[in-house]
Amino acid sequence: MPRVAGATATEIRGLVPAAREAWDEIERNVLRSGLVDQRLKELCYSYLADEIGDIDGYRGRERTALEWTYAIAYDSAKADDALWSRLHAEFSEEELVDQRLKELCYSYLADEIGDIESYRGRERTALEWTYAIAYDSAKADDALWSRLHAEFSEEELVDLGCAIGFELGRQHWRRSVGLPPRER
Repeated sequence: MPRVAGATATEIRGLVPAAREAWDEIERNVLRSGLVDQRLKELCYSYLADEIGDIDGYRGRERTALEWTYAIAYDSAKADDALWSRLHAEFSEEELVDQRLKELCYSYLADEIGDIESYRGRERTALEWTYAIAYDSAKADDALWSRLHAEFSEEELVDLGCAIGFELGRQHWRRSVGLPPRER
């Protein structure tokens, strides 16, 4: 059940036209097209959604893509030299292809903020939601959503949630390729 107005992700993003346009651009040019075989991308998306349990049955390019997906999403340390060697061996070069509050959430994702106990109000609620998005979606329970709706409009929730989601993906990717989580 969606927790903001809209029955679909598209309707929810539609509350903030800039978020919808950014998502549409990414959807069109990265998620649903590009150089890598779409079937392989769909396999990785299914893995991220926990639709695939054990990856032991996968071999070759599919296995490597799933291991890469795991490294990006969950454990950047898994993007070691051995995985990089397999990526380069199995894929061609063409295939390897209020802002202060957002910055606070990005810093939290980058492990630049340890304890959130000192934060209050909107900041604390935003950081709790960041944790739920990044690490434990079960934490986005009715109590958190009640606090979110008390602190933010639906448009602000869409804007902040999309920003956190994109930043999470970017930071995971940066870590998996050996970069620090954020550029300063």
